[in-house]
Amino acid sequence: MKYNEITKSYYDLVPWVNINLKDYDDTICESTYKELTNMIDPNFLDQNIRASALKNIHFQEFDGNIMVLSIDSSTGNGSYRNLFQFPQFEEVVRDTSLKPIEAARLLIWVDDVKLHCTCPSFLYHGYEYLLTVLDSSIIPEDRKPRRNNPGERGICCKHLNRTLKAFPFYATDIAKEIKRLRG
Repeated sequence: MKYNEITKSYYDLVPWVNINLKDYDDTICESTYKELTNMIDPNFLDQNIRASALKNIHFQEFDGNIMVLSIDSSTGNGSYRNLFQFPQFEEVVRDTSLKPIEAARLLIWVDDVKLHCTCPSFLYHGYEYLLTVLDSSIIPEDRKPRRNNPGERGICCKHLNRTLKAFPFYATDIAKEIKRLRG
């Protein structure tokens, strides 16, 4: 979705943004955080049970338009990086008519996101391929998961599953980065 397609029409759908505009075509958003969350298959590999057992999600940094979060591995030995890319990040930062927290909420609730996890499951169960099909993968993958997930179930590993569910709570971290970039 292009930024100019949403700036005049997203406000009624985004929680806590105080502008009223009515013309919203909900077919524009195809890979928002919320839609991706709804595509998670909770039963494949016991995703919901295994994801809920994960602890300690930490905001790390912004690298351009990519937000980096880390989440502890289930074994407790190390962590994995979850990447969230905002394609319209620069346009939202430049729109100074929005307060930083409103701009952050716009990115979370309306902008398309692209995802990546550094865990082995993300590649070996074909999640990178499945997100590529949805145009939601930071690193495109054209190989189908023929061996480990031939039914092409789910869209992400347990780490991204857990992080996606907590994603709206990182609005203040996004707002801080927007404020820093605006100077």
